[in-house]
Amino acid sequence: MLRNPTLLGDVYFGTLAGILGGFCGFAGAMISVRCGLRGWDKNRQRGVFQPCIFVLQILALLCIAGMRPHGAPGLTLESLSYLPGSLLGTFLGLGVFRLLSDRQFSLVLNATLLVSGIALTA
Repeated sequence: MLRNPTLLGDVYFGTLAGILGGFCGFAGAMISVRCGLRGWDKNRQRGVFQPCIFVLQILALLCIAGMRPHGAPGLTLESLSYLPGSLLGTFLGLGVFRLLSDRQFSLVLNATLLVSGIALTA
């Protein structure tokens, strides 16, 4: 747990989040780590990293759209086919979030980050 978090540290972790978000769509990892280091409860962590991830993902989509070759398809029916599964996953995730204690949330979050990190390097 951080005793004296600084704005510079927040900017550093935000920069890393932007790099990871642009590189591999993994923006939330560094923000989650920073919030956990601050010792915040699960609701405060979520209240910080969900809006940050949302903004980073919107910016990434805009950048990707800007880099798309001329004439390449943009948003298609196929890309929207992932929406129902994503909404179901969100609904189930909210249910699990409500059931977890702060300690359990921290363990699940850290395990998920570890597995995701290993999967990205494999």
